[in-house]
Amino acid sequence: MAQQKIGLAIDASCDLPTGFPEKNNILVIPYGFRIGKKFHEDSRVPLATCEIYQKRLLLESHDVETIPYTSEQIKQLLLKFAVTN
Repeated sequence: MAQQKIGLAIDASCDLPTGFPEKNNILVIPYGFRIGKKFHEDSRVPLATCEIYQKRLLLESHDVETIPYTSEQIKQLLLKFAVTN
């Protein structure tokens, strides 16, 4: 009987301790967001998140929109993750 492997993927908004996904080989599916006219991507990178707060982008009155990955983007990410792991 062939051995099956199971992979785990989470959304970047999942509230797990920093480093937990990497230590446990968990794929983080990023999502995009727009603050004003500038696009950003959240991949659970603490320094990138801190930069947004340091620039005080969320304190100003901006139009903010979250932009989830499309099903095709998620499919490609899962295929890449499965092939390399």
